[in-house]
Amino acid sequence: TGSCATSGVFKVEAGTVRFPGTASGDFGALVVLGDSEIEVARGARITFDASSDFAWTEGKTLVFSGTMGRKSVRIGTSAAALTAEQLAAIKFRSASGRLRPMTIDGDGYLMAPRKGMTILVR
Repeated sequence: TGSCATSGVFKVEAGTVRFPGTASGDFGALVVLGDSEIEVARGARITFDASSDFAWTEGKTLVFSGTMGRKSVRIGTSAAALTAEQLAAIKFRSASGRLRPMTIDGDGYLMAPRKGMTILVR
């Protein structure tokens, strides 16, 4: 509970970082060095600086989990805040344990996959 702010690089190397529903954090760039997890509860607000200029360890995965809301996690201020390779390394763990790719919107918010099914009619 509470808030944290730092302009330094936020490095994740192993283990789990938890942000409960009342937590907030403003951090520097996000850098993934090893397989890690960030658990975010609905109501938490976490922001990172744009991270596309920072190298991440190839083949490592960052998993987000929890009940995060639509605007719980923001990286930079646009979709360009992450490279395509960095975004591909970010997954969301559903309540059933399934890992699914995340997306980033035009304002830099990470988006967990929506429940349900999309049907395309032509």
